[in-house]
Amino acid sequence: MLYEALYTSGMDEFIKGKHNFVNIRQGAKLAGVSTATVSRVMNHPEKCRVETVEKFKSIIDEYNYVPNENVQSLIGGVSNTLAIFIQSIDNPFYSKLITAIDEQCLKNRYTLMICNTQNDIEKEKTYRDFCLAKRCKGIIVTEGISNNLFENMDIPLVWADRYDAQKSPFVTSTNYESSIEVVRYLYNLGHRKIAYVRNSLDLQSIEKRFKGYKDGLEQVGVSYDPQCIYNKKGELAPSL
Repeated sequence: MLYEALYTSGMDEFIKGKHNFVNIRQGAKLAGVSTATVSRVMNHPEKCRVETVEKFKSIIDEYNYVPNENVQSLIGGVSNTLAIFIQSIDNPFYSKLITAIDEQCLKNRYTLMICNTQNDIEKEKTYRDFCLAKRCKGIIVTEGISNNLFENMDIPLVWADRYDAQKSPFVTSTNYESSIEVVRYLYNLGHRKIAYVRNSLDLQSIEKRFKGYKDGLEQVGVSYDPQCIYNKKGELAPSL
């Protein structure tokens, strides 16, 4: 059977440890359990007895046993890889976001694949195909990535600092509320002519911030003045 062939040959690949070469069969023998139990301990420890998990952990520490993720993905259908799609890694916001996500991935034994698309739809498609080939367990999608890129994909999605019409899970910044707070803060300092510098890109976060700015002015009784709106280069934004 294909499953048995993958399990017995692929999972038997030797992984060099600190003291020896240990494969799944040897690990099972050392722990006094079956190879199926070893697999459960590695993938679903919450379903195993505590003493069994602790016993195998000591063997992992001693022999540095590492499961073959490629074979696991073939057998289980998914890998322990998450992907994040971003427009540019040069953006400090995304750099910090990736650092935080990567730390959590490491704690939970996941690998993070960074898909730096650089506003290129062809790169987006290529990275998407990589995700399918690697059997990614989930994908994080940030702003600026094509909305229809992941249609008909059976991979869980989470939208970061954006949301979509399909009601997928999302995590966003308080762009609208924060802009209102900034306007109110400046107003309380005595300022009555409050300018706004914005990026002209058509992104949800930018529009939310701008709406918060205008609503904030209205809430404190200051009239909106288009002449106070500047784009990121310091030029007047003519469409506003």
